[in-house]
Amino acid sequence: MTISPAEIVMYYDILLYICDFVQRIDLMFFLRENMNDIIKLLTNRMTKYEVVTQSSNVKKERELEKEEDSEENPEKDPEEKSKGKQCKADEAPNPGSD
Repeated sequence: MTISPAEIVMYYDILLYICDFVQRIDLMFFLRENMNDIIKLLTNRMTKYEVVTQSSNVKKERELEKEEDSEENPEKDPEEKSKGKQCKADEAPNPGSD
């Protein structure tokens, strides 16, 4: 027995679709035994996807903030600033060399 794409669109909830499909092929025992595992699997997949998308959105926001800061302050990059400080420290007179 095949399920048409129109029937798939009808079911707005994946769990209802799974229950209906399992009932159609007479696997109620499987459903009773494993429904909790199926729900856990689906929720784990959804939460992992949400976490990944949220972390990528945060990374993009941070990159945009850094770009905006560099555009607002056209001074030296932080790496160049640290190199300049190191050069100044190297050029400082050594008091023990007198």
